[in-house]
Amino acid sequence: LSLSRPNLVLVKEPSTTWTKWPIGKITAVHPSEDGVSRTATVKTRQGTVTRSARSLRLVEPSGDA
Repeated sequence: LSLSRPNLVLVKEPSTTWTKWPIGKITAVHPSEDGVSRTATVKTRQGTVTRSARSLRLVEPSGDA
């Protein structure tokens, strides 16, 4: 997953099926020490969360990514 703003993503919740995962918009990406973005801040209806790229599933890429 290429993390970039403002992609729409599903936020993986291990205790539920993927059909119930919240949808959100990436508002910020956070590069690690080696410069690779592995975490992102995502705004959902329930609030704002920070998750690793492994916990995000791309729904719709933005046109400017």
